[in-house]
Amino acid sequence: MYGNEQGVDGRGMFLNGIKKNLEIYFFITLLLFLVSIVATSSNQPVFLFLNQVSVYTGESIWKYFTHLGDAAIIFGLASWLLVFKTELLKNFILGAIFTSLVVQGAKYGITVERPPGVLAPEVFILLQEKMSFFSFPSGHSAAIFLIACILYYQPNTPAWLCVVLLTLASLVAFSRVAVGVHWPIDVLTGALVGWMMGVFSIYLNSKVSFARQTWLYWLAFLLFAYVLYLLVDNQSVFHEVTFLYWPVLVLNAIALLLFVYQQVKGFYKQGS
Repeated sequence: MYGNEQGVDGRGMFLNGIKKNLEIYFFITLLLFLVSIVATSSNQPVFLFLNQVSVYTGESIWKYFTHLGDAAIIFGLASWLLVFKTELLKNFILGAIFTSLVVQGAKYGITVERPPGVLAPEVFILLQEKMSFFSFPSGHSAAIFLIACILYYQPNTPAWLCVVLLTLASLVAFSRVAVGVHWPIDVLTGALVGWMMGVFSIYLNSKVSFARQTWLYWLAFLLFAYVLYLLVDNQSVFHEVTFLYWPVLVLNAIALLLFVYQQVKGFYKQGS
């Protein structure tokens, strides 16, 4: 009996150690990779090498992964945080605001052209036709790593799920190179930005007390309502991943209706 308990405790300590140190080693690796690409001016050669992955794996898998990083999909799923009003919602909204400001500010401030605007079509594989103008940094990478960060640092997130979160986020970020719309520097920087903004939002939420949180919930409601509009308006973008698109659209709409119901119910309850 004692030996079994000691074994369980040992496994628990090992898994806790993984969770404690995993993100440190992971992001040191990302940072070293980023610095090495910049130092050797190998952004384009690395892109051309990594972009060929779909020749060996097939194209569909990277199309699926790349849509998981789409803001409409991520925000559509996150809309259910509005119903439960947990600390996750505040972390997510703050993180989304800061990440959007940094990413969009960099995109329109630095104006790096995407691979299709630089390379001849015959030298690389392009799997996504519709895209915005500027490349640096990757918004998909930032968005998925923001979500991964917020979930990673939840007290009850097990070590195995932390590994899954970082793996999934990495595959989504890599998919942006595989589909031919981002340089390696874009996705590496986007990943770092998303994670740092996630850490910052968690820290800010722990230090700043919001006297009235109703405004934050309604701000989130407007944000998620806009996401619903994007999902409805951009159906053609998601034609290859309808198994993701329709459930997200329905879940988003239900979450918004439930939130309005909660607010109306609370209003009449206060008045009675």
